[in-house]
Amino acid sequence: MHLKSMYHKTKRGIKDIIYHEQGQGLVEYGLILTFIALVVISALAFLGEEVQSMFQEITGFFQ
Repeated sequence: MHLKSMYHKTKRGIKDIIYHEQGQGLVEYGLILTFIALVVISALAFLGEEVQSMFQEITGFFQ
C-alpha cells in the first residue's frame, strides 16, 4: 500500500510540473542548457585541434 501511495504522489507531482507554469520554467531552463551544451560541443569540435595545441603549450610551460 505504501508503494501505491508513493506512485500516486509522484504521478501527481509530475503532472503538476508538466501542466503548470512552474514546470514550464524548468523546461525552458532545460532547453537553454541543452542549447548551451550544443554550442560548446560544436565549438570544441570545430576548434578542437587548436584548443588541444594551446593546452599542450600551457602544460609544456609548467613541466
